[in-house]
Amino acid sequence: MGGFLEGRGELSFNGDSLLALPAYERPISTLFQSDNLFPQLTVWQNVAIGLSPSLFLNIEQQEKVDWALGKTQLVDKKGRFPQALSGGQAQRVAIARALVRKKPILLLDEPFSALDPALREEMLYLVNDVTQELGLTTLLISHLPHEASLVGGRVILIEGGRVVAHESVSVLDQENAPRFFPIILVLLIVRQWLLIRLHIVREIHY
Repeated sequence: MGGFLEGRGELSFNGDSLLALPAYERPISTLFQSDNLFPQLTVWQNVAIGLSPSLFLNIEQQEKVDWALGKTQLVDKKGRFPQALSGGQAQRVAIARALVRKKPILLLDEPFSALDPALREEMLYLVNDVTQELGLTTLLISHLPHEASLVGGRVILIEGGRVVAHESVSVLDQENAPRFFPIILVLLIVRQWLLIRLHIVREIHY
């Protein structure tokens, strides 16, 4: 329970420890289940706010916003407000906002679990394609082994705070993995070395 129980552990990226950095300075972009869009802002502005809360962007930053909208197939929706978007379109805006910062690590905390299965699959393929193209180290948290099989990579199964399996999808497929698991971490693509050691309630299980 982050923020309630004292935690310990280690987090490093490409050989450099990230523990001394405050969360907002770490090279990580996060995408949550809720799209967290601002209803009074357009699609373009909702992405731009990821670069500047004031929305005063220089030319280079404006180009980054247009680039992120292009990667998520939202260029023709940039003038719309969230109320006029479908659930999948709103999630693509959230993806674009995470990408626009161009951080080397992308953390996906069950971002598509509220979507219907077909749309969830579409979003997973989109994220997989974009992260492979950009060479991002991406960590997907899920409860569904099926999601891991869609995007590939390496799979870490966690139960009761213990890592009980750490295999590639080709080894840990749907036939020998449970249909439901408490926590599944999927490393979609690793271009740099991301090290996470879990220290949970004074015990180390890794």
